[in-house]
Amino acid sequence: MYTLLITLALAFSILPTSNPKIINDYEEGVALAKNSDKPILLIFTGNTCEYNEQLKWLLEKDKELKEVMNEKYVNILLHVDDPTPLEKPYESKWNNQTIQIRTIGQHWANLEISKFNSNLQPLIVIMDPNEKLIIDPKPFSEIMIGLKFLMIEAEILFRQKKY
Repeated sequence: MYTLLITLALAFSILPTSNPKIINDYEEGVALAKNSDKPILLIFTGNTCEYNEQLKWLLEKDKELKEVMNEKYVNILLHVDDPTPLEKPYESKWNNQTIQIRTIGQHWANLEISKFNSNLQPLIVIMDPNEKLIIDPKPFSEIMIGLKFLMIEAEILFRQKKY
């Protein structure tokens, strides 16, 4: 199976260059969201994710979804299996065990587990620039076709401060 990294890179490459970019760093994306006062669409994913073809199809074919993503959200995409070594490895606790976090992917997986209490990919998280959830995180498998409507609803809630 084609890796999700390449698949999503291809899917996002069809977006016009004038559109906001996809951020691959959590802190950078949150800072951009704060500066632009936009909600955040955060997707945790991995190369072996079984739903990558559905996600790719949705991103390629649904023009309205791309429009919502590009105009209303800061988009963050984090790969939990990115093998790039961290400059400074660290330790974290998972299930009462100390785990060595040595790669960027492990760092993102640690963030997903510690902050969102999940280890599912792709996981869709929609939150405000202050990292407050607008809706509960959802596995992509539960919302495949409804992602666009969920994003529209969350953006309305964000603008109305009703979350």
